[in-house]
Amino acid sequence: MQDDRLNRVSGCELEFPNRWGIPARVFANKEIPLERAAVDELEAVLQIQETVDLLGDKSPQFFGPGNDPAVTEVVLTPDFHKGAGIPIGTVLATRGFAVPQAIGNDINCGMRLIATDFDVELVKSKSRELASALRHIFFEEDFGPQFDQFLTSMRNAANFAFGNRFFLAQMIRKGLFEAVGETGWDVVYDAPHNLMWEEQLDGKPTLVHRKGATPAGGWEEMQGTQFAHWGEPVIVPGSMGASSFLLLGNGARTAICSACHGAGRALSRGEAMRADDTQIDEFLKDFSVITALDPNRPDVRLRPDILEKWKQELKKEAPYAYKEITPVIKTLQEAKIATPVVELFPLMTVKQ
Repeated sequence: MQDDRLNRVSGCELEFPNRWGIPARVFANKEIPLERAAVDELEAVLQIQETVDLLGDKSPQFFGPGNDPAVTEVVLTPDFHKGAGIPIGTVLATRGFAVPQAIGNDINCGMRLIATDFDVELVKSKSRELASALRHIFFEEDFGPQFDQFLTSMRNAANFAFGNRFFLAQMIRKGLFEAVGETGWDVVYDAPHNLMWEEQLDGKPTLVHRKGATPAGGWEEMQGTQFAHWGEPVIVPGSMGASSFLLLGNGARTAICSACHGAGRALSRGEAMRADDTQIDEFLKDFSVITALDPNRPDVRLRPDILEKWKQELKKEAPYAYKEITPVIKTLQEAKIATPVVELFPLMTVKQ
């Protein structure tokens, strides 16, 4: 049965009367079922207008001068069904603001249409051969063209990550220059995690996969590099607000020449979010966390709902959600995996 909140105006169109007076149309003929949960989500989309009106009243400068922000129109396409907060098939028209959720996470998901020179009957006559070829390409390709492809993809991703860390560092450098002044800028080391290495273990070529771990080679593994007499630098960061350590690897074969890449979580993100606010409030008194949202901005301070969501996100990575870093470092030292050199104390954290 169709939802009684929708009024059919033609054989293929319905309207959704609403208290905001926003034109809301659903394109669906009588054969297309319209689930009640999807209509509930449609109503929630229209409620955005209430938030816009509230922001306009409380913080007139929020949308900038001369703007008349509004949800102007909503159209639902025939595949209209429940999504995750916003119905699938929503076309949302707004003025003066954007709604990222109305786009979704899989940005630019789409279809590609290709034209060929083949006659359809020729392709149909080769359907068995085509099915066999596609099955082989997609599912049964020889492990060796696949292995090379995997290596290439992984290396491309690794290079992207190296480049990303380079630009993140340059952003920090720019901030330091603008706020503090010019300084020397020497890269000590860039320690990678979550990769696969082609190494020699016990004289045999081996693929070493490190997930949440980092290389910790000793002087022997570092021959031919500037760390040949010292061992490979190992960076073990603490949690947000906790100290981090720079160590030198000892090439411990029992650990496959590897060290941890942090202290490790003590609580899951869900458990951390359920903790009371006392600890995070105490932490934020003495430590600066830079996020895209400035909690001290006057218009933000008027929105306890936004501030609560901001705090909930920080709680996922709060210090109490992680193990103490000191026992971790002691373990690396006692197991002769890596030797501590420097303890580093953070001044602030940038959290994206």
